[in-house]
Amino acid sequence: MPHIASQCVSPSEAARLLGCTVPHVRLLCRNGKIKAKPIEFDGEKRYRIPLSEIERYQKLNFSRGQKRGTKLVRRSK
Repeated sequence: MPHIASQCVSPSEAARLLGCTVPHVRLLCRNGKIKAKPIEFDGEKRYRIPLSEIERYQKLNFSRGQKRGTKLVRRSK
């Protein structure tokens, strides 16, 4: 079974996968639209985001974005 940390990404990696900015990803985490694990590091709140949450958010926005012509961002292997 893979270690849980390998199934999570940082906000910068999530931003790359979603095609948005890091501050936007952090806002999505704070608002609960992406469920992330908050981690305190040197008094600063950081997030670890499960890949399953990135996929869930992409699918949700892809189904809404179909009408607007947006594309699903897929993670390269």
